[in-house]
Amino acid sequence: MPKTKALPDVPRWAVRAAHAVPLVTLPSGLWRVALVAGLPVLGDADSEGFRTAWEPYYVISLSVVSELLALLTLGLVRSWGEVTPRWIPFVGGRPIHPLAAVIPAVLGATGLFALYGWYAYANFFTDLAPGSSGTPLQEAILVLCYAPLLAWAPLLLAVTFAYYRRRVPKARPAAA
Repeated sequence: MPKTKALPDVPRWAVRAAHAVPLVTLPSGLWRVALVAGLPVLGDADSEGFRTAWEPYYVISLSVVSELLALLTLGLVRSWGEVTPRWIPFVGGRPIHPLAAVIPAVLGATGLFALYGWYAYANFFTDLAPGSSGTPLQEAILVLCYAPLLAWAPLLLAVTFAYYRRRVPKARPAAA
């Protein structure tokens, strides 16, 4: 296994899962970049145009923000997830309370699961999702780029669970 900067007491599977999270978000981000670049990834020429001038910036921002959020998962297996880096003003060098990382991570994974549920509901049970307007090849590329996102929430929860188990000591039973 290649050397990583993970902490020594982190399980190997958690390190691999944490490193997988940014990789599962990358294909969808690249697909959105291709869309903004004008590559034929969406469908016919009528469906590829953006309705407003700011929409391409939103699409690129969505890609950047999702990748940055995915990279935060690495903090659950590295030292900067336990002690604030020294270069951060006022709080640099202070230990991070475990729940300050666990609660946002669990909320993020819950939000992702909610998005998965909403997409399934909108796409399969209602007419809320837009219809397919692309060729079979475009549809296949879309699915190949967005399917890995389904692994983001479970991977995040698994790494968060490992972080919590490592950082929060077990309660000892009271002596009788």
